[in-house]
Amino acid sequence: AVVSTQSTGEPENYDCRIIIPAHTRMSVNGMHGSNLARIKTESGSSHFAISPDPLPNSDEYVVKVVNSSVEGAVKALLDTARAISNTKGCQNVTFYNPQVWQPGTKGDSGSFTDDPPIPGERPRPAVEGEEGEEGVE
Repeated sequence: AVVSTQSTGEPENYDCRIIIPAHTRMSVNGMHGSNLARIKTESGSSHFAISPDPLPNSDEYVVKVVNSSVEGAVKALLDTARAISNTKGCQNVTFYNPQVWQPGTKGDSGSFTDDPPIPGERPRPAVEGEEGEEGVE
């Protein structure tokens, strides 16, 4: 699943993220990083990496892709999905269950993996049923 796709503010630069199960990291990485390097090179991505730490309270990791073209970013994401296709269902996975807060509460963007809000960016509209400091599942 794609976690986020957004323009990074630079001309034609796309930041995409996909969540993968912990037991599939070696399939994406390959021996000595060979798959990682191949996917990065073949897609033309300026950044392609697996996060060093799992998402909170889960068995999942984020793969981040930064590419100057939508096509290159999609190619990197599809190659990642292909790399894990044979092993993703082999083990049980504790899925990441993010907590969402109102903008400005908790002193951050409301997500464990998001970058800080961009100055001048409009906060997301309040979702009916969300209240103060308590997270919504």
